[in-house]
Amino acid sequence: MTLPLFPAEQTAITEAQESEFHPTPLDVVAAFLRDVHEPLPLDVCAETAMGEGALVRHVNLLVPSDRRSWFGNELRADALARLSVGATTRIHITRGDFLAGAGRYPKEATSITSPPWSLALEWAEESLRRAAGVGVVALHVPLATVETPERVAFFRKHPADLYPLEWRPNYDGRGTVSRAVAWMVWGPGRGGRWRPLTRLEAA
Repeated sequence: MTLPLFPAEQTAITEAQESEFHPTPLDVVAAFLRDVHEPLPLDVCAETAMGEGALVRHVNLLVPSDRRSWFGNELRADALARLSVGATTRIHITRGDFLAGAGRYPKEATSITSPPWSLALEWAEESLRRAAGVGVVALHVPLATVETPERVAFFRKHPADLYPLEWRPNYDGRGTVSRAVAWMVWGPGRGGRWRPLTRLEAA
């Protein structure tokens, strides 16, 4: 027997489907870069689920640098067709499946991205494999990514700094999401710290 879904359950399912591919809002990036425990090294960066380039544009706006180079990866041809990262941005773009090995970049790079949320744990595993204990990995994911016994075991083995957002972001202009989200950061000297992020009203 199949029971009908409660309205809140249907909303959660719809959000999960729609949030697989979404631009990262400026305020989400601004609060993170402001309050991260140690400033991220941003001379060489990787955006492994870059979509149309929103996160690249935000980082370049918030932390300007003429030395920065990007390595971008995106699976969807339609997103790459609308890609916009700025005319002066130095970026090497690859189309392919990141989890299958596409989009190589130096292990010293800072990988900063908002992956498809249903693949958050797999994205963390692959990103950490590529970082090889040298690079920094920063992922914007649902806070529920740390739940379930399997995921708890992963985070015990690979502790991250956790930055939960104190607000629900609006990813697509249609309203805020109902679930909590966070940034998680791995890298040398990082792991095990927690700091809530407050929204910048001017962002």
